[in-house]
Amino acid sequence: MRKIKIKKPPGQKPQLPLGGYGFVIGNGTSRKGLDIKQLADWGKIYACNWFFQKEFRPHVLVASDEPMTKTIFKRFERYSRINWFYTWFSKPGSGAKKIPTPEKFAAGPSATYIAAHTHKCEKIFLIGNDFFGLDSPVDVNVPDNNGIMNNLYEGEKHYAKLHEDDDVKNGAPTFRNWQRRFQWIIKQFPDTEFYHVNPFLDKSPPRLVGFDNWHQITFDNLIDHLENDADLKDIKQITDEDKQLAYGKNPDDERASLERQISGQENIIFPDLLDPKQVIEIRIAALREQKKHGDDGANVSLNLEIGDHVITVPGMHYIENGHVKWPTEDMMKMAYAEELKTRPQPQAAINLTPPPPPKSKKQNSGLPPPPPIV
Repeated sequence: MRKIKIKKPPGQKPQLPLGGYGFVIGNGTSRKGLDIKQLADWGKIYACNWFFQKEFRPHVLVASDEPMTKTIFKRFERYSRINWFYTWFSKPGSGAKKIPTPEKFAAGPSATYIAAHTHKCEKIFLIGNDFFGLDSPVDVNVPDNNGIMNNLYEGEKHYAKLHEDDDVKNGAPTFRNWQRRFQWIIKQFPDTEFYHVNPFLDKSPPRLVGFDNWHQITFDNLIDHLENDADLKDIKQITDEDKQLAYGKNPDDERASLERQISGQENIIFPDLLDPKQVIEIRIAALREQKKHGDDGANVSLNLEIGDHVITVPGMHYIENGHVKWPTEDMMKMAYAEELKTRPQPQAAINLTPPPPPKSKKQNSGLPPPPPIV
């Protein structure tokens, strides 16, 4: 392998070449102790959130959450002017770029998309993208219980702590949304090779491992390849069922489409599925149920069965001056009417009327809360 040279004129952003290798650095514990910085000699490094402060400045920094982005802008005002920083919440004059994914993705999938789409990387190496939590179940086909938090930056600003108190350990988000986003990316770039490096617990998500262009390798093999031109040795073992899962339809795409429509997020990759009348009925039913609990209603988790899916209904409240506020039903209808002006009509509406959300207890089931819908 020939080392690359990335020019960074003083006071300007680095001049990133197209093609070559991209290293997407997640913040899972599987990369603890690895010398990541040496990879900068061989390709472009894409990293997420606090990596640039805790370790070193990557070639591309990615943050998908608004609070994280605001803190970076506030604390490191010049960073995005002289370094590549991608976020969904860029602001004029900041130098930050908007993440180019069609919908809001989490930071890891966003960084991978930027490497494949924007910089045309031919090989993309995912390091510290663990997908699974600590103490996660052996059966990876049951993603709802994904173990406990697995992140090198747990407890840092905008990151939850592993221990919420003396008795409770924060659960890891399910890998459901990460998996479906990566599945979509891999299908968009069939000529790009994706390498899951040192996969945590030797596992990749079940709907990714079966792709022909998805591989598993060790970090030692990667370094040997870079320094000595050794062959990359794929250590994955797959079945015909794995291939069918990878290339087949993912029901979580439909589930997420429903959740996004109910919560008001855009559906671009997959269409809206509910009739608009159904959506406002669901939101008002949720509002009525949550208001019964007063301020505690903001902590009430509502679930709704639609077809074969159990959908998490978001809170209908808003926060004003630190207090929980509830909109009126008329306010919700007016806001939804404005939303529909920019939202396409459903392309394949589900032909049923969902029941109103059931009464639910405060979210304390022993399972981790659902991840943000991205």
